[in-house]
Amino acid sequence: MLLFERPGYKPAALALRQQVNPWIVGNFFPIILIPGPIGFIVDSSTGAVHELEPKQATFTLTPDDSAAVRPARQPCDPL
Repeated sequence: MLLFERPGYKPAALALRQQVNPWIVGNFFPIILIPGPIGFIVDSSTGAVHELEPKQATFTLTPDDSAAVRPARQPCDPL
């Protein structure tokens, strides 16, 4: 779960789902001389077996009307 917060605004949350990557099936079909199980081992160890859904999300944070005083905007200091 991702939680987006900003002072003076209501928080927004996004639930992520983990799914099996459909391209993992390609690891079981050897290409030329490379055996498929090696690809599966590499994908499993790097996390490429799974993908997160949704891939993209857009949020519009709504102002929190219960906040009596909003903090003043502070300029960002460049690094």
